[in-house]
Amino acid sequence: MLFITYFLFSNDTVERLALIDFILSILLTRVSLLLFIGFYTRSTAMVLIQERMKMEEEDVDELTMPMPMYNF
Repeated sequence: MLFITYFLFSNDTVERLALIDFILSILLTRVSLLLFIGFYTRSTAMVLIQERMKMEEEDVDELTMPMPMYNF
């Protein structure tokens, strides 16, 4: 099959469209990287918060545990 491409645009228009495409690809790459970094830092922060909550629960358990009764 033979595909013949015929541009209805002038060279300036094609260059401008290529530049717009290039700029959009850079912007989309930056946005996707920022989103990835944001979700990654949020997930690591959530893990740290969960670990801190577990430690606080253990501390509360130690404080509220009854003292063992020893028979002398």
